[in-house]
Amino acid sequence: MTNADRFIDKYKIFESMIRTTYDLKETESIVHFLCDERREFDIYEDDIRYCSQVRNLLQHRRKINGHFPVEPTDDMLDLLDKLTEEIAGRDRCRDIAVPFNRLFYRTPEDDLWKTIRSLKEAPFAIVPILDNRRLVGIFNENALFSYLTDQLGGLDQSKPVKFRDMMPYLDYRNRKHEILLFIRGDQFVDELKLEFEEHFHKKKVLIAAFITASGREDEEVKGLVTAWDILGRSQRP
Repeated sequence: MTNADRFIDKYKIFESMIRTTYDLKETESIVHFLCDERREFDIYEDDIRYCSQVRNLLQHRRKINGHFPVEPTDDMLDLLDKLTEEIAGRDRCRDIAVPFNRLFYRTPEDDLWKTIRSLKEAPFAIVPILDNRRLVGIFNENALFSYLTDQLGGLDQSKPVKFRDMMPYLDYRNRKHEILLFIRGDQFVDELKLEFEEHFHKKKVLIAAFITASGREDEEVKGLVTAWDILGRSQRP
């Protein structure tokens, strides 16, 4: 078997992997899909187009005396292998998420002041408020500031305050500049990263993405991904 035969076989594997992963029809161009429709593949664009051009030359040009018009080098085969491996091996959100069993959260019946004291020792920017493992609110500095501002002059810190007492301030649906997402665990990390970037450019803060079974808001929380989790992944050696 020549390198040209090997390249064609490897490209078929690459193409099949893309079609299966993204449910593309046979009539749809994987190159157009990867390079023109999906920004997360921008870093691979040159390699994708290069491999496609080599494959088209081998597949669609007639052989000369039984030989392919070009013979790919071992480096070209390695490039196609590397491209297939990197795209197939992309991290999914469940791979970097904080799983439920490690999640710092509170319930509506938990005490506000005790939670604030706990946060002095923990580097958490947000505290999910869960009821039967379903998200009902988000506690963070903005929620606390809004609550305290409205309570000035009538707040007795010696009395317990449950999160249930401040639910209007924890309602993430009505926040002007803060956004939450609900996603499936098998969503690719680089796709979520783009969403963080797009909201940033819109002057809105995507504070977290919660993983549920089907990516629906009314389901049990299985994990949490923040921008810090994505940044930590990108800094890995």
